[in-house]
Amino acid sequence: MNNRKIVECLGWLIVILVMLAGLHLRLVSVSETGVIAPLRSDAGDYFCYAYNMKYNNVYSRHCFDVDADKIRPDAIRTPGYPLFLLSFIDGPPTLDFLDKVLLSQVLVSMLTLLASFYLFRIMLGNFYWAIGAALLTAFSPHLIAMNSYVLTETLFSFLIIVFLLCMILALKKQHVAWLFLPGLILGLACLVRPVVQYFPLFLLILFLAKAGWKRGTQQFLFLLLGFLLAFGPWVARNIVTLDKFSDDRLTINFLHHGMYPDFTYEGVPHSYGFPYRFDPDSSEISKSTGSVLREILRRFKEEPGRHLKWFIIDKPNAFWSWSIVQGQGDVFVYPVASTPYDTKSEFIVTRIIMIFLHPLVILLAAGGSIAVWLAPRRGSPELRYDQTAVQLCALLLIYFTAVHMIGAPFPRYSVPLRPILFGMSIFGLKVLVEYIAGLARKTRLKNNPV
Repeated sequence: MNNRKIVECLGWLIVILVMLAGLHLRLVSVSETGVIAPLRSDAGDYFCYAYNMKYNNVYSRHCFDVDADKIRPDAIRTPGYPLFLLSFIDGPPTLDFLDKVLLSQVLVSMLTLLASFYLFRIMLGNFYWAIGAALLTAFSPHLIAMNSYVLTETLFSFLIIVFLLCMILALKKQHVAWLFLPGLILGLACLVRPVVQYFPLFLLILFLAKAGWKRGTQQFLFLLLGFLLAFGPWVARNIVTLDKFSDDRLTINFLHHGMYPDFTYEGVPHSYGFPYRFDPDSSEISKSTGSVLREILRRFKEEPGRHLKWFIIDKPNAFWSWSIVQGQGDVFVYPVASTPYDTKSEFIVTRIIMIFLHPLVILLAAGGSIAVWLAPRRGSPELRYDQTAVQLCALLLIYFTAVHMIGAPFPRYSVPLRPILFGMSIFGLKVLVEYIAGLARKTRLKNNPV
């Protein structure tokens, strides 16, 4: 066996070890994390939606708090995650139901890890750089801990990674019809979290810039067709059942909850994370989308410097920060009675490493997300990567950051994007290493001319 074969086999052995380590952390986490009242708040809504679909033939977030004949349909939350829960429901919530959901989310999380490695190989153009990004994804405490909650993060992350993979592979095909598939997957992701509903418009700009007006428009139309096939029935249901396209309550809350600088009401420390609960005018502010926007404008006029800093600088920092704001803190949303991150050495060590690396990961990802647009081909031939793949990942991170600069920048919303963040941070590192190596080569040539 030659050296090349040995190196290749060693590489795949490392990949297998990374996957096994990721599986171990995820299985132990869901088995030893005790979430207090796991079906509270959002999780309770998702369960009730699924329960009502199965037993009451209605899509509503009210199930055990009202009589069955008084349950009325609503559209507060999109049906993607409740549909995922539907197959596990066999009556009122039980421990068996929770175990099945959490184990299924471990499987989904592992599929995300595998798909992420494939994505990293394409975008980074190098097997071992891809392993580095996969290692960060495997060890991420946020991605691991989220499997223990009946929440959308795990499923949404999987769909976003698969969407990116399908987009990249479809764009490599000669026929634009292949873009129907990533459009369909993006529509499914939108059913889990509607925050991506405007992302096709960003993709239209990318298509036009890279493929020209005619082909770019064709690409967009096929993508849009797939997107509408998945997301359109939900909109049609709302029009028929509720006489409106969607319920604007989440949009109102998204804007309202994000208007308070530093997540506090007038700097009151104990209002941190829930400032709207302390604002005596909250009910008036949140009457409509217009009333929220008017209040934001009024506050900008009163304190322009403070609010500009909050919206332009502090919100992006908050969105990509480590600790979950609304919840227990650190990587936990709902409070936990027990967690292996307090007791097991492998969890404690990997968490410390990831906390230490977090600021560097953010800086490198930000740098990479900028560099790929400014100088996509600058450098030596060693700087090999898939330009389209990296630009798609960068565009998605930019899109989410921009959206949450408008609304609530809670760090929990960035958790599903962690694999993409890690991939872009390794790309940023790769660009930095090559830049430094290029400077070194120029210095050697200058000092030792041929």
